[in-house]
Amino acid sequence: MNTALPEIYFCPDPPAFERLDSADIAPAIRAEIRRLCRRDDYHGWIIGLFGGLWAIGGSASLAGHGFLMQLAGCALSVTALLGCSIALHEASHRLLFRNAMLNEAAGFLCGIPVLVPVSAFRTNHWLHHARRGSGAERTEETLDFALFRTLPIYCLGLLIKSFGFITALPVIAIVQARRSVRIRVLGEYALLIGAVVFAAREFALPALWRVWGLPLLITAVLSQVRAVAEHGLTAKGNVFTASRTVVSSRVLEVLMCNINYHLEHHLFPNLPWYNLPKAHALLREEYRRTGASVYRSYRRFFLDFLHATWRGIRPRARLISIPRDIDPARSGSHGSLIRRS
Repeated sequence: MNTALPEIYFCPDPPAFERLDSADIAPAIRAEIRRLCRRDDYHGWIIGLFGGLWAIGGSASLAGHGFLMQLAGCALSVTALLGCSIALHEASHRLLFRNAMLNEAAGFLCGIPVLVPVSAFRTNHWLHHARRGSGAERTEETLDFALFRTLPIYCLGLLIKSFGFITALPVIAIVQARRSVRIRVLGEYALLIGAVVFAAREFALPALWRVWGLPLLITAVLSQVRAVAEHGLTAKGNVFTASRTVVSSRVLEVLMCNINYHLEHHLFPNLPWYNLPKAHALLREEYRRTGASVYRSYRRFFLDFLHATWRGIRPRARLISIPRDIDPARSGSHGSLIRRS
């Protein structure tokens, strides 16, 4: 365990944080979190909620009773597709259901509306976790666009990544996967293409656009915006600093399957989504000691993020919510800190 005295931008009197690894978590807490890793087959049926929201949203979009109805229908469809993408993520960790066949089937079904097969996503996602673990090699910044250093170019890069992920994933999965997995990936993509062709033949294109096309485009962008909150302006090289948790309202957390507790997810990838808030409560002292990036709302985070990026993204730096013992008036940063990793 190393103690660091980091430079913190915008703050004349920076605090000292300890450098911890997951092995430094108290044994009693680790034992409690291991108990929380037990899965059940009850919570996985939240996918029914997402299917219901999509059905209601699609019906509202097709009803065509004015702009507000169209807007409400699109919003419900986007909410459903975001939920499906997060349930797909949960299935990729084999945490959606205890039964392996049920988990894979549910993951594949959740991946169809977002055009991402579960096996392909899993292959790439394991690499994502490896890059942000304790042994990860330190890089310039967590998001690929950090070196552009200006907010407009950063936003442009985010848009490119929003639509580039779906097109690049097949190549990444096929190149990285083992032969047996590669065959499965190709099979799932064949089924996915078949589902898309069937939908295009059976439904009128204007209706398909309202129910699926437009919500999917919005979902792709919002997924990357969510990823900014999870990893934007964080520092690789230590599991406590490479991810961020943003606490939100209970309704939003349920609709997001608690993916906002992202630091807990990276610390314990085998922890099912419904127990992530409990792990968060157990780890508060470790977060305080390490200066982990934990925000109390998305509004607060994005205000801090925009403030930091507007002044220039700083390589090897991370954005953290200001500790309580620091006076925000002295920090000059709306209560946020950017700490050099």
